[in-house]
Amino acid sequence: MRVTLVLAILLSVVVCRAGAQNNWVQNNPNIYFLGGKVGIGTGSPAYPLSIRTGTEQLVAGLYVRNETTTLSPPNDKPFGLFAQADGPLGRGAIGFSIATTGEAYGFLGQADSTLGRGVGGLANASSGEAYGVQGQTNSTSGKGVFGLATATSGSAQGVAGLSPAPAGVGVYGEASYTGTSGDAIGMRGRSLAVAGIGIKGEALGIGTSYGVLGEAPGSGYAVYADGNFASSGTKTFMIDHPSDPENRLLVHYCAEGPEPFLIYRGTATLDASGAAVVTLPEYFDQIARDPQYQLTAVGAPAPSLHVASKVSGGRFTIGGGTAGLEVCWTVTAVRNDLWVRANPPAVEKMKPEHERGTYLHPELYGQPATRRTFYTPPIEPGLPIEPVVVPPPE
Repeated sequence: MRVTLVLAILLSVVVCRAGAQNNWVQNNPNIYFLGGKVGIGTGSPAYPLSIRTGTEQLVAGLYVRNETTTLSPPNDKPFGLFAQADGPLGRGAIGFSIATTGEAYGFLGQADSTLGRGVGGLANASSGEAYGVQGQTNSTSGKGVFGLATATSGSAQGVAGLSPAPAGVGVYGEASYTGTSGDAIGMRGRSLAVAGIGIKGEALGIGTSYGVLGEAPGSGYAVYADGNFASSGTKTFMIDHPSDPENRLLVHYCAEGPEPFLIYRGTATLDASGAAVVTLPEYFDQIARDPQYQLTAVGAPAPSLHVASKVSGGRFTIGGGTAGLEVCWTVTAVRNDLWVRANPPAVEKMKPEHERGTYLHPELYGQPATRRTFYTPPIEPGLPIEPVVVPPPE
């Protein structure tokens, strides 16, 4: 009632000033205007209703409020502002912020309810590449979409994505740059916490599932660790089984030990004196220490076969054999490059303070999943957004 009264007073003033034009029409309790465009704060309105403000006292150019709090379905979702575009390339609402500096917002949505959504986007089509929310930035350092969770406790997520579809994607990131240089990143995670996690992937499904899957055709790296790499389970490589590639996998396991290990191997043919010089990679002395040797004669016994001289300058000598004898050799050593020297490996160590009382695999000790070292509460599914009921045409 209050809004209707204010609007009636405003329109009555406009009617008085319109004078002879007489473009305002009253139809029972309604008043409407058919004479052109209406301007508030501007003498040259560009749209049917143009509002322009320029004083510091006016925080909002247009303020619309729906004070209804109790309605019955299906009309229990009142609108403060309703915008509709019928064209195939239309926009229901557009928000612009044309300031070239500062933290301006083209559109800002806020919800104070514990179950509220500041902004809700719904793509109601049942097929096609529809987007519920699309963000774009043309700045060289901008963010197309940015999510911020400011709570200092709990399990808030800056950005959470869920998809219940069998082939759906909860969160998808792509850097579509296809040049031959640059450092485009499809998705990046960063944590500044003392013991934070930049990116965490979980696969909770039954059967063979993947917490993190990386793909890189050609000579790229599907997964690359710039620093130490660790696993609480076995480390394997898998290929299609050569005998049944369509149905089976061939699995091999990595060698494991209490120290970083290097293995070099090859075959040497002894010369006329029953000796051979084996040349290792030129970098051997720079990255390896404490070498050990294994020699195996092929085709005939060689009881006197031995290492005549140890590795020096990237070479060692085999002696004690017969001319033409093939010898399989293996040299193992402890990794000793600059990284390992700066970060000596530890076989046993205490868990960090924040991880004590937790388990890498709590189920093996009869403990609940919540005692898992890297446990995080699951993301709760968001409430579905119901399609907007379009008001009937006037």
